[in-house]
Amino acid sequence: MRTQGMSSEPLHNESKSTEPADPEKTAAEMDNTSESDSTASPKGRLGQFASESRELIEDLREWVDLRVELVQVDIEERIQAVANQMAAMLIATVFGLFTALFLLHGLSVLIGNALGNEAWGYLIIAAVLGVVTLVVHLAKPTLIRRPSKEATGGDDEPSGSLPAVAEPKKLMPGEEA
Repeated sequence: MRTQGMSSEPLHNESKSTEPADPEKTAAEMDNTSESDSTASPKGRLGQFASESRELIEDLREWVDLRVELVQVDIEERIQAVANQMAAMLIATVFGLFTALFLLHGLSVLIGNALGNEAWGYLIIAAVLGVVTLVVHLAKPTLIRRPSKEATGGDDEPSGSLPAVAEPKKLMPGEEA
């Protein structure tokens, strides 16, 4: 049974070649046509823009890498400076402590000889050092400076720390809590 409009011809066209197209040849032909029309064709401008964009991105990556390296060197220099300063301070502190120790020892011997017994010299120096320690403890000097509110963004407490405990109220003699 035949219907109208259908032909008895095969569905595929035998006049066309059945060989697959060579993709490399096609791409090369396209490049040749785009190179000759690079100033006038949109593909040439787009290719030029893409090339310049790649160069710009590469320059930006190089700049970022150099900037990171500069920051690393700067941090290393700061760490080195702080380490040198701490080493110098440690050496000065050790020599200062030994100096104070020998001066106090000499003063103890001198006072002890003046009183006729070295033990009295050591006891007097120990008592003086005890009084100095008590005064310093009661005065509670601030040895470590806290950063200002402006430097920390206005917060008194660093984030994640425990809240400060208020100091107990000092009572005068005769007052009750």
